[in-house]
Amino acid sequence: MGKPTAREKVMEAATVLFGEKGYTATTIREVAEKAGVSELTIFRNFKNKENLFRESIILRTTPVALLEELEEQFTGDLNKDLTKIAETYIQVNLPKLNYIWAALLESRQNSEMKRLLHELNSHLVDHLETYLQLLGEKGHIITCNYRLIANMFYGQLFLYIMNVSITEEDIQLEEYIETCVTLFINGISNKKN
Repeated sequence: MGKPTAREKVMEAATVLFGEKGYTATTIREVAEKAGVSELTIFRNFKNKENLFRESIILRTTPVALLEELEEQFTGDLNKDLTKIAETYIQVNLPKLNYIWAALLESRQNSEMKRLLHELNSHLVDHLETYLQLLGEKGHIITCNYRLIANMFYGQLFLYIMNVSITEEDIQLEEYIETCVTLFINGISNKKN
């Protein structure tokens, strides 16, 4: 494995700083110093702070980064595939709980952050919606508003992550995922098949 490129160094430094300080508090100058590059190098590679955030955090450290890999593991079995999506989503996001809270709070006052979070959510929902449409076209599930179902599914997973941080209740992950997946399958499965 070779020496990291300037772009890789910048992305690594940005990931650390955005994670520690948040989007607004992190400056391009700080990222450049941490990466050992000039600010001009960052602007040449990413154009602006928003693109740097998108590439270093959203596309690299979120479930969006795993969508292609996840898709390769799909079997067409709704139970197995939804379980895999749920496990991956929670596994990726749970360790980033503090960052998620900070990003949500920041998005209330920062329209860039709000838009970036919306973009992240849209990638996930689009992916699941497409998968559900394929199953619907094959007659494996009922015809319904697949986008709404995808939003609801991710909403339940997000709720689990939030509950972990605010409740004393011991909610078992495996049971939560199994119940969530079963609930959705019962709601959208084609009873005739």
